[in-house]
Amino acid sequence: MSTAAPITFPEAVPRFLEYVRSYRSYSPTTVRAYATDLRQFQHFLTTELGHLPHPGHLTREQVIQFGVSLSGRV
Repeated sequence: MSTAAPITFPEAVPRFLEYVRSYRSYSPTTVRAYATDLRQFQHFLTTELGHLPHPGHLTREQVIQFGVSLSGRV
């Protein structure tokens, strides 16, 4: 029985974007917005933690901290 390695954040992002584009039929504008948000989240995680965790290791608190860090931005 082989166990696949956890997917990395850089691997997960394009898969997610393809999913919302192809299977959910989200508009190109929405897909671009998701891509921008995920790039910003990746930068935030790398800056705050010093590394990019696997998506399965992200915590609710990290997501909330990211949201708080965006307050005041347009």
